[in-house]
Amino acid sequence: MDKPRHGRIGTAVQVNVNAFKVSWDAPKVLHHYDGARSGFPSTSITIAILMVDGEVIKEKEPRRPNEDSVISQRKGMEIMDRLQSRMRPDIFQPRVPFDGKKNLWSKHKLELHGGGNIEQFLVPWTEGDEDQLRPRRDGRPPAQAIVIINWAATVTLRYSVSELQGLLQGSGAPRPEALTAIGALNVLVRAQPMKSVRPSLGGIIINVDIATGLMIREIPLTQLCLEYLGLANPSRLCNLTDQEFQKIRHFLKGIFVVIKVKPNRRSYRIQDVVKHAGRVVFEKGDQKLTVEQHFRKAHRENINPDMIGVKIGSTAIFPLSVCHAAPGQMFKKQPPQQVKDDMIKFSKHPPAIRARMIMEGWDSLEYGRSDYLRSYGVSVSPSMLDVKARILPAPRIILGKAAGPGPGGPSVFNASQRNPGVWNMTGHEFLIPKPFLGPLAVIDWSHEREDTVRGWANELVNVMRSLGMVRPDPKIVIGVGNQDVEGSIKHIAGQCRAQLTLAILPKNALDIYIRVKRFGDIQKGVVTQCMRVIPRKRYNDQYWRNLCLKINVKLGGVNLQADDLHLREFQRIPSMIIGADVTHPDTPARPSIASMVSSYDNNATKYVASMSVQRPREEVIANIGTMLERALTCFEEANSNKEAGIKIVPMRLIIYRDGVSEGEYQYEQDGIGNEIRAIEEVLNTKRLEERPRLTYIVVGKRHHVRFFPQPNSVEQNGNCLAGLVVDDRITHPSDMDFYVQSQSSLPGGTSRPSHYVVVKDENNFSIDFLQSLSYLLCYNYARATRSVSIPAPVYYADLVCRRAKLHFPPEMQYWEEGSVNSQGGFDLQFFQSKFNKVAENMKNTMYFFGIHVMKLPTSQFDLTIAKACAATSRSPSKDNFKTASSASKKRESKLSFSI
Repeated sequence: MDKPRHGRIGTAVQVNVNAFKVSWDAPKVLHHYDGARSGFPSTSITIAILMVDGEVIKEKEPRRPNEDSVISQRKGMEIMDRLQSRMRPDIFQPRVPFDGKKNLWSKHKLELHGGGNIEQFLVPWTEGDEDQLRPRRDGRPPAQAIVIINWAATVTLRYSVSELQGLLQGSGAPRPEALTAIGALNVLVRAQPMKSVRPSLGGIIINVDIATGLMIREIPLTQLCLEYLGLANPSRLCNLTDQEFQKIRHFLKGIFVVIKVKPNRRSYRIQDVVKHAGRVVFEKGDQKLTVEQHFRKAHRENINPDMIGVKIGSTAIFPLSVCHAAPGQMFKKQPPQQVKDDMIKFSKHPPAIRARMIMEGWDSLEYGRSDYLRSYGVSVSPSMLDVKARILPAPRIILGKAAGPGPGGPSVFNASQRNPGVWNMTGHEFLIPKPFLGPLAVIDWSHEREDTVRGWANELVNVMRSLGMVRPDPKIVIGVGNQDVEGSIKHIAGQCRAQLTLAILPKNALDIYIRVKRFGDIQKGVVTQCMRVIPRKRYNDQYWRNLCLKINVKLGGVNLQADDLHLREFQRIPSMIIGADVTHPDTPARPSIASMVSSYDNNATKYVASMSVQRPREEVIANIGTMLERALTCFEEANSNKEAGIKIVPMRLIIYRDGVSEGEYQYEQDGIGNEIRAIEEVLNTKRLEERPRLTYIVVGKRHHVRFFPQPNSVEQNGNCLAGLVVDDRITHPSDMDFYVQSQSSLPGGTSRPSHYVVVKDENNFSIDFLQSLSYLLCYNYARATRSVSIPAPVYYADLVCRRAKLHFPPEMQYWEEGSVNSQGGFDLQFFQSKFNKVAENMKNTMYFFGIHVMKLPTSQFDLTIAKACAATSRSPSKDNFKTASSASKKRESKLSFSI
């Protein structure tokens, strides 16, 4: 890449980063094993691990296209460890590193059978069966794994490492030899309880961080179900509503349980949940028994026949009363909101404490004392990297006129040098307040007193007036909502033709919220705003101002605008900012959701949204061409003047793409390359006088890079100052990328920077322009009076994806039926047919600003929140999992659901 990769704008500072430099005095050669698999079905996996059941070899199909194996990396490492240390230490001495899937490297050539290059091994699938292959209870042979190891090549590392050094100095795109060297080094390091190494400008680094996980405590399954659903009486599990049943079914599927009537302590995976489990009939010999009869006769267990039960395997049904949640398992689905809140509290640490915890975890890994790493010439620095950084100047914030009489004009807020990223709207109106004439309909589902609700409504109107939204006093209509949510809105808001409906909800009212939003956004096209009631909370002026930030934008107003020289450069030519995202379900039975938001004004403050349903876990936005066509049409309609014959279309597109993993960055490969080609096809075929030029930037936030300030770059909460940018030492050696920490921190936590990767830039923007524009857009987020961690359009695209559940019927919130078509594949058409579009009069508004988030009371769930030292890119190893479990004993949030 010819243009400069390091920016110049801003104040130079030094910061530390939680990355450690790796040095490698590589051996002359390494032997690589990845051989063919003669006599077995061929796939791309090279160390074959196949399930064996008796004499029948079963190899399951990969779960996704281009996937090597259905066997997890952790299981592969476990099996190879058993082979090397227990089964055949005579061959694997000293032990050789394996990547858990298909690559094995050794300093010496392995002495395989008959002095050849390939050998097949039988390894017990389960720990503890090395000495004798014990048969199963039904007489079948035990499950085993076949491991086929085949010598592939002897790699001369000096040439590969030389190519790697060139890559680290920024010499250009990586050559195959450099990739071979980094691949081999990764396997060496992963053999320790660490994750991965990665190349960066100037060296190879390991990124180390602390991680927080949710673990399910070993408690009776009945108790776990009651707590998850918020129920007190076990008899309620016999008479669940359809929505409650779908909710608990979604929660339990995939959880491992221990069954107390079985003599072993083995854990079993829940495949499904059934109603009236005790009444299910099965055949036992020549008899037909119900589950309830069987447990009474065989185990002397009296069970309620109407209680829900769990299905283990394909046919076995067990009542909840005989099941306990298995110990030591991570909870990987979305937890309830109250659990998220407690997890956030638990995991927050100021930068100094987080840095200390990282160093303590790093020291416990004993990399400096590893004979194994030293034998391969690998050494790791004991200290965090020190990197050069800059603090970008904060943009000006343009607000509405100052409060008080008189015409006035826009006000300008200049950020404090010691606390950039924070401003105060007190005493100022919105930049473009949307006139609110009323009526205001207030519908209460929280059972508060009417005078209290009326007081809240008056306070809201008074704040709206101070922000320039209200001139004459609007009419206020107050009513009480009932179980017929839609009917309540029609009766109370519909009769008075309300301009805005304020829905007051109790603290646990997700079902009501969904129905209110579906009615307003999808069915009738009316503006709604929800707020949750917190007992004994006093709602102050700031609370109502935050609520108005959402209301003004939903009605079509503009709260504020960030401004600097780079925005003016953006405004010089008609340009459009786009945010795009894909969110994935926590179960493959539901689809992924893709979204796009696109600006249509000159200040990048107004956006329209598009959303589509696609196959689960599909990274590429399948329908991006159609979304882009809508975005271009909206821009043209908003800016052109047909009567005067003036047609204005964007000449530059700047796309910020969220939700892309690092493996998808390569433009030339399938990944996002397909997405970019779909965009280019629209731009090439749409009849425009001049083709818009494309800049495509990936925004990463799911990483573990953290910056720790030195004295000249610290703000009041101990974090680096907002506007920190880093584009050296930890960035990629061949890609144009940089980190920006744009948000002013909140007390108690360590700020996370966002990672920007410039994949394509036809506009040939300077690195200073891209860094400054990205930072400025973090100030344009309309729901807050502080800068946020990612550009506003990326945040908006994420909000649109989160609202996807509102577009399906309420009964489908936890739906997992109807997801398989007649050919046995995922039934995408089913979900597309159930997906309801936004109402016509709402689709070009920023309707997606959601419920006002409030602090929730202490959760009723019992959490074990586990911390462990972890690195980026991979889930914890077995050793780290144990560390997480033990570390969690030091601090537990005493609630009731173990996470």
